[in-house]
Amino acid sequence: MNISSILITIIGIIIILGLYVLSRVGQHNLNNKVISKIPDIKDQDGNKFSSVLDDIPASDGDIQIANQENMSSTSPHGSESESMEVSKKQIVLFISAKDKEGLDGSLVKQTLINNGLKLGDKDIYHYFLNNESETYSLFRIANGVEPWTLKDDDLIGGKVIGISIVMLLPTTIKNTEATQIFMEVADKITMQVNGVLKNQKQELLSNKDRSNILES
Repeated sequence: MNISSILITIIGIIIILGLYVLSRVGQHNLNNKVISKIPDIKDQDGNKFSSVLDDIPASDGDIQIANQENMSSTSPHGSESESMEVSKKQIVLFISAKDKEGLDGSLVKQTLINNGLKLGDKDIYHYFLNNESETYSLFRIANGVEPWTLKDDDLIGGKVIGISIVMLLPTTIKNTEATQIFMEVADKITMQVNGVLKNQKQELLSNKDRSNILES
């Protein structure tokens, strides 16, 4: 083997080794990169809410979170503290457009306002309830895609692929009352923006889905 062949072989080996090292480094960086397609929307207690992309189901659209609360009960032997779990359930619905053009942004804004929602924290819309001396956000409506906001710049004169409706149970009112309001408003908005109501799996909302929500 002449010197030229030896040099070509050595260069080839160096290139192969270099490509291997680069691929390993790239794979390591990819594994360490956190990609979130679900917006981080939290309520006043720090619990996370989710929005839903039009073509990606919400992985946490229906979650159970166990919280601990100390409750006092009286027994024949006196008072003692007992710990009991309070189950929290997040309900997510999505209103999508019937076609690829999307929902009319200006119509979405006016519809949300007409149904009692107000632009608030996180630049998303809130359905507020007045509970004695405080105002409570019963559920939220966010943009279905990044940056999740529903500011005038996101809506007026433009199109949105869809909007997400998110509620966390329990609320300050009974679940039956909360889910009834939630579904009534969702149905009204869907009809008024000429959209399609879907569940957290991005499937058309079925009668079974509806019953499960109302029975939450």
